[in-house]
Amino acid sequence: MLKDNTWREVTLTLPPRMAYTHVFEDTKPNHYDINNLSVATLYAGVRVLPSPREYELLVPGNGRNILARKEGSSQIQIYNDSADAARIILTSFNEPFNPAVLANSGSVAPISNGGGGVSDTVTVKGFTSALPAGNNNIGKVVVTEMPTIPIEFKTLPSGTNMIGNVGVTKLPPLAEGESHIGSVNVQGGVSISSMPPVQVTNDPVRASHFYFEAMIGTGNYVCNVGDVIKFSYLVNEGDTDLFLNFDDNTLNPNLLSGKNVTIRLKPGEQLSEFTRKANKITFVRQSGNGMVRLLGV
Repeated sequence: MLKDNTWREVTLTLPPRMAYTHVFEDTKPNHYDINNLSVATLYAGVRVLPSPREYELLVPGNGRNILARKEGSSQIQIYNDSADAARIILTSFNEPFNPAVLANSGSVAPISNGGGGVSDTVTVKGFTSALPAGNNNIGKVVVTEMPTIPIEFKTLPSGTNMIGNVGVTKLPPLAEGESHIGSVNVQGGVSISSMPPVQVTNDPVRASHFYFEAMIGTGNYVCNVGDVIKFSYLVNEGDTDLFLNFDDNTLNPNLLSGKNVTIRLKPGEQLSEFTRKANKITFVRQSGNGMVRLLGV
């Protein structure tokens, strides 16, 4: 004898794009009623892992459907075929099995929850008449063939007309004057009567360089770099902050804003291609100990 106390009802929120397994902890029902409160399409199964290709029960958006089996089960799996979470009411119970219940288990027509709902998916097999005149649209149209359209170019009218990228194979002689046509190859000797002023940069090539590496701790460390004018790199390889200043400028880790004040390099940070004339550098850390490397010219 089946008992009346097998009736269970629970509200669930199904995660998107995955199969959710609901376990019946104290019953093994053989009827499973799913009331879909969302617009997502749901697929359910007891014997199979449900998906849009394999399922035992289909529940359309805002629809309701029921699955019945002769034997009960301790769980049911429901797949939410939507990018959003879906909310449902799952009702389960034990009743004598009636095969007629299976007739609607795979139907795509929703069972209305009230109000006379109409499916919002329509398949159009064809049109029997042409569209009327006007600004009619029928969605996306794919054109597979176009008729041949002859195009004849004549002389462009005066103005700022453009016809895209044009290759010119022949030009008339340049008019007298200061005419330019971009890059020109000149054959034969060329006499230069004047030259523009020569620009001299302040980045001369040095014939020597200065390299330094050392472990820097919490005591001031002075490195004499000679007459370096540019640091290719100055890198803090330690795991604590490194503080430094140039020449006789005060090294103060608590003063980090202003002209010629202390510079802080975080762990792994470096100065690169840093143009700075200096004779010495003073280093210090407030804690820890770590390697410092520099290359200057």
